[in-house]
Amino acid sequence: MAIFCLFWGALFRQNDNIKHLKIIVVDFDAQVAPYTGTTPFVGPFVVQAVKDMLNSDGVVPDYIVRSPQDFDNDPLEVREGVFDFDVWAAVVINANATTLLDHAIRQGNASYDPSGACQVIYNSARDQTTTSSYIVPSLTALQKRVVATFGRAWVSRLQNDLQDLRIDTTPQALSPGIDFTTYDLRPFGPPIATPAVSVALIYLIIISFFSFSFFLPIHMKYLSPKGHPPLLFRHLIAWRYIATVFSYFFLSLAYSLVSLAFLMPMSRQPASHVWPARNANVYGSATFVVYWMGNWTAMTAFGLASENVAMLLGSPWTALWLIFWVISNVATGFYTLDLAPGFYRWGYAWPMHHSKLL
Repeated sequence: MAIFCLFWGALFRQNDNIKHLKIIVVDFDAQVAPYTGTTPFVGPFVVQAVKDMLNSDGVVPDYIVRSPQDFDNDPLEVREGVFDFDVWAAVVINANATTLLDHAIRQGNASYDPSGACQVIYNSARDQTTTSSYIVPSLTALQKRVVATFGRAWVSRLQNDLQDLRIDTTPQALSPGIDFTTYDLRPFGPPIATPAVSVALIYLIIISFFSFSFFLPIHMKYLSPKGHPPLLFRHLIAWRYIATVFSYFFLSLAYSLVSLAFLMPMSRQPASHVWPARNANVYGSATFVVYWMGNWTAMTAFGLASENVAMLLGSPWTALWLIFWVISNVATGFYTLDLAPGFYRWGYAWPMHHSKLL
């Protein structure tokens, strides 16, 4: 019961912990040359909408307003922060948001695109479940709030100059006025990648664990050999570690080949961190080797822990250990630890958490 509670507890009070999901809001509007001479309107409006949403009743992530100077006045550095997992998402108000909007409504720029005012950036490949369940719905709600209320505030600002406006040429500059462009830097996919970051990781634990019982008869022959003296204890321990890790080298290869056989992308070229790319491979044609080595490392981490417990406790306690090892890794590896209670910080040291990130 205590071991099972580890899994249920990891999902307990997730709604209360959504505030641990950080989304930054960076207002570049009229903050960067050559647009500093404009009185900003779009940026402060969006920032205020964010504050209003935080103050309203509801379950929302934690939106943090950051200064453009924190990112060297470069919106692409904000995207880099999302890609590097510094934050879960970002809302960026472009430096020319108010300038282009005001110019379009007054000068009649028919090509004005409202979606060029703001950006929404996230990385769904970081954690598909958390992104789709909490990040995207919150960002969508913010966009709807801004677009639905911006027109009234914008018209109120322009009411003294209505006769001079070019509404007939640029109606989109009046309604909706502004909108958002969405950048999912790394969309999760293809579907065949799902096992490699979810249930298949459990198989790594199981394979590594049962290799102990598989090799046990061989190990025993070294303890009571025929025709020559038995191994010293320290030699036996060294043999078990070396043989186990060496066997994982080939077992992890077999495991990795399954993903390759089902055409999981393993040879695509790298892509920029700051622009969306689908199924890009950081290591190009060497991706499979890196994937194999990552699985070998993970299997070694899973297996050596089980090997130690098996040597210390022996049967039947190793079966109880397997239950604990699987459940504790699943509880901290399948779901983001940002949403788990603080008790689960130890999960950052567990192998499955790092295997999933790889």
